[in-house]
Amino acid sequence: MRALSLATSLLLLAALPLFAQRDRDPRGAPGDAHAIGEREIQRANDELVAMRLSEASAAEHPLRSARLKEAIADLQHADYKVAPLHVAFGEFITAKGQYYVAMHFAPSSDVAIPADGKVTFFGALDAGADASGHGVAWSREEPVVLTKAGDGGWYYERSFPLTPGNRNATFGLAIKDAPVAMASMPMLLNPLQRTTRRVSRLIVSNAVFPLAKPQLADDPFAFGGIKVLPKADRTFHKGSDELWIFFEAQNPQVDASGAPKLTANVTLESEGKSLRGLTGTIEPIALKGVQGHFGVGTTVDVSRVPPGDYLLRVAVTDTLANERYELAEKIVLVQ
Repeated sequence: MRALSLATSLLLLAALPLFAQRDRDPRGAPGDAHAIGEREIQRANDELVAMRLSEASAAEHPLRSARLKEAIADLQHADYKVAPLHVAFGEFITAKGQYYVAMHFAPSSDVAIPADGKVTFFGALDAGADASGHGVAWSREEPVVLTKAGDGGWYYERSFPLTPGNRNATFGLAIKDAPVAMASMPMLLNPLQRTTRRVSRLIVSNAVFPLAKPQLADDPFAFGGIKVLPKADRTFHKGSDELWIFFEAQNPQVDASGAPKLTANVTLESEGKSLRGLTGTIEPIALKGVQGHFGVGTTVDVSRVPPGDYLLRVAVTDTLANERYELAEKIVLVQ
């Protein structure tokens, strides 16, 4: 019934607009046979906006603090003690073809966050090779306001116009120039095109709800008017948390009615043994404003699963296209 509730909410909110304000290219007139074509103008607009976003992201708030730079270097060498920062991310593309990386950051529960939620967000990605083979470095330092989740935890979300590639990344939160939570991890950012057929990274969550207002094109983890709040620490309380799984299907094969046919096999594994499986037909919902994109979400009943560390596997099959995708995420179940 909960999965049906999500599908119903997605369907009801599918009419919400999904476009951000755009710069316009004044060249040409689409009605003039000798003008630049409409698609070419739109593509130029997309490239221009993406370039400006990338330049602004790197130039407006670069990492400047010597203390934070030193903390990043020390953490990368496992020589800095600080509370963990839990991170979730995913690569997506807008209806107009702009690539972005949605990110969610949540400090561990033992970090003392000010009551107003005001902290400094900072981070750096090394100059890994992007899709063109060129080195790209990125850093960030800026004051932000954390949001308090329904379970009392704090989080910060942001979408960045990062460049695809394989990099090492370090992120952190600081109070008065002193880091209070940090994370260092590899980030393999996969390139995407508007025509790419794939499913997104698996999102695990204990909070899925309708948005109060229409989303922007690159709002993080927002799908056709539905907000999926990642559980970045991947820890779920059996008695009080719902375990949601969610992913976006991009350009699946569709039938004559425009609907895809996706099936999923959900399995919890521990020490190589399968503890729980769920197989069946799922109901992908078309995301209004992003043609060819479908949201898929449901809950997994873990009420009878013993506490412990598990690997959550989701095998997705596009039966019309004869494509199969393997998604996985480590989770922790506690009482």
